[in-house]
Amino acid sequence: MTVAELIARLSELDPSMRVVVNGYECGFDVVCDLRIITVRPWQPINPSQLLSGWLPEDRWSYEGELSHAEPGEQSEQVVCFPRKSC
Repeated sequence: MTVAELIARLSELDPSMRVVVNGYECGFDVVCDLRIITVRPWQPINPSQLLSGWLPEDRWSYEGELSHAEPGEQSEQVVCFPRKSC
């Protein structure tokens, strides 16, 4: 989703609605900030490092598809809505 798509979707809603994100393991957290962060896709995983029967898709479902980028890595800036508990 891009910022333009987000603005279009939000403009259709009641401005007094709260915004939440998925909680760490379950439930929901209130969004309390907006940050611009630099991210990169997760690097390919060496199959020998995986636990038996654990697939890369499992890693993404738990840890997310993106990671903080280090200086010099190919990256992009994104809008991040941190959870209240962060």
